[in-house]
Amino acid sequence: MTNYPSANAPADITAEERAYVKNWFETHPGFTEGLNISNFYVQHVYGEASKPYLVWYEAYDQNYKTNHPGATSNYYRADYWDNGTIDYLSVGDGTNYTHLKDFNANDAGTQWKTIYMENSSALSFKYHCSWSSEEFTYFKCAEIDVPGVGKGWYVGMCMYGEKYDNGYRKINKEQKDLQYADDWIVKVIPGNGSTISTDKVTKVYKKKTVMVHKWVFCEDLGSSSSNKDYDYNDLVFDAKIIDECKVLRDADGNESAYTDDHSHSYYAEVTPLAAGGELMIKFNALSSNIHQMFTPTAGDNVLINTCRFDQDIPTPHIEALAGNTDKISFTSEYDANINNLVVIVRSSQVAYDLSAYKGEAPHKICVPVGTRWAYERTDIKDAYTGFSSYVSGGAEPWGTTGVEDNLYPLDGVVYDMKTDKTGSVSYEELSSSSTTTYSYSLADAANEHVWWSDVSGNTKFDNWNGYVAISTDELNAAGIGNGTIIRIYFTSESGYTIKATDNTWGDFELNNTGWNKNLISGNAKNGYVEFKLNTTTANRFKQSGLIIQGTGATALALTYDNSQKVADEVPAAESEIWTGPLDFGWSNKISLPLDAFMNKGVKGGSIIRFYVESTATNYNSNENEWEFTIFTGYEQGWTMANSYRNGSNTDISKGYFDYILTSDDAQVLAMEKNLGWTPGSSLQVQGQKFKLNKITLIP
Repeated sequence: MTNYPSANAPADITAEERAYVKNWFETHPGFTEGLNISNFYVQHVYGEASKPYLVWYEAYDQNYKTNHPGATSNYYRADYWDNGTIDYLSVGDGTNYTHLKDFNANDAGTQWKTIYMENSSALSFKYHCSWSSEEFTYFKCAEIDVPGVGKGWYVGMCMYGEKYDNGYRKINKEQKDLQYADDWIVKVIPGNGSTISTDKVTKVYKKKTVMVHKWVFCEDLGSSSSNKDYDYNDLVFDAKIIDECKVLRDADGNESAYTDDHSHSYYAEVTPLAAGGELMIKFNALSSNIHQMFTPTAGDNVLINTCRFDQDIPTPHIEALAGNTDKISFTSEYDANINNLVVIVRSSQVAYDLSAYKGEAPHKICVPVGTRWAYERTDIKDAYTGFSSYVSGGAEPWGTTGVEDNLYPLDGVVYDMKTDKTGSVSYEELSSSSTTTYSYSLADAANEHVWWSDVSGNTKFDNWNGYVAISTDELNAAGIGNGTIIRIYFTSESGYTIKATDNTWGDFELNNTGWNKNLISGNAKNGYVEFKLNTTTANRFKQSGLIIQGTGATALALTYDNSQKVADEVPAAESEIWTGPLDFGWSNKISLPLDAFMNKGVKGGSIIRFYVESTATNYNSNENEWEFTIFTGYEQGWTMANSYRNGSNTDISKGYFDYILTSDDAQVLAMEKNLGWTPGSSLQVQGQKFKLNKITLIP
């Protein structure tokens, strides 16, 4: 295993974890993108070597229509089970992929444990299954909080495929199972020091809940063909009462209210299944007659889907026609009732509503979904032997007393209509929005301490806008020193530059490999950069604060690690530059000669130590109300950065404070920088209410 940055592999998957995750994917439909991560482990969680899958086989049988009266063609689809497996898995960014594993090389992958991917991508998972000649990316990536294990990233894949083999065959095609990525599951564990960014998509859906689902048998009582024609098939229709509203759903199926629109609408979806009447009949709320709601349409005197193929009656009839669904709206939830679906019959003399009143022969009977209606010219009490007893007050459910030879077959009725959908919910996507979520994994969790963290993605380093600052108090409290490691966790989609500076915002030496002074740059990255402090840089940050800024990156965390801290480097001997004492009183200044710092080994990081003590109380002031300003080349206007000091920003409890030189300041003091003029002095100090005892140099 590649040592990045440690060889400690993740813990094995437990049986409880496997069962919990498997159930999660079986109950959370939908597909997503993967993780924006470069270095990660992949563990096998679940996958069956020989799992039976539903295969759809479109075949041709010249006798199929004859043997199946409801069929509209001699093509049919046979469902049967077959064994399938995933052959291999690749990971990548959606364009470029890396082959991760051949599953069929070791019992379909059930024996492999952990694989480590470095400088790869988990944005997309592409796989090939044994039923297909193509590769597919039907997968779902989700962060799941597993009891006893904690949060982790898991990827489920949906077995899918289609190919020509003695007919057109498909796995999971147009089936509910295609929504669930539960056939093969792996776990993705970020490598130590990794950062993760992933898009979280929230969509607005139209949510449709079926409040009631029934079939309705109608009798227009208007036939003259037979005084026995109480067959209740003059109109048979499917009716679903729908409650519709808008909701928000994320990729995991979690649902929340859509606050921009709380409204609900209520309506019925009505679909004619049969029309065995000879009079014009229609829904009052719709413009089309019932016979016009079939495909193809038929005249009002044509019997539709009620006769035997060989039935000898004078009235024209057509079988196996499909009805079209239309919508009837209600004004409120209270009105959303099947009883309020008004059906009108019109004869040459009169038009009337079909009704059902207690004590009278009903024009309409509401029946359970899937109840077969009587053949044409078959009285309903001959189709159902228990019907007479039921209407006389009997308790027997007449729908179970059907006579097979007298009942019309339901072969032509689509599955969703002959299965009770009461309580079922469906969603239609209206719009979507995407937010990116972030996380990170510490490189050395046992020793790292987090100063700052923001996984919202709001801390952007964009064209040197945006920064993270750690105060001198926090730095001193952390006990940083020689050997402390500072890590900056971030994610970058392209090139980035990170700068570690202080409250001067300037450039100076960190003396770390890979860094250009205090800057580091690179290409797209999800992880961290680090630098190790020495005594000089540790003192600099403790004195002047730490600021992280840059461009092309989203900052996620800033940490420190003292596990490699050692004793401070022995400082170089101090050399005196100036000796006092001098009380600056209400205002004073001193100027050092031009050669005061020449040939002294001055460089960026060198320290000028000012031995001072406050005299502010002598001037009726608070002890901290002393002021001290440092200049170089003062007469010509060269001012040292971060040069103003006072009792509020500088600690002189040791009798001195240190000023760490930048490279530019060092060159000016050593007379090595061409300013275009010759300054009158090398360094000047001015201020008030303090006594300056001595100035020394630690090169």
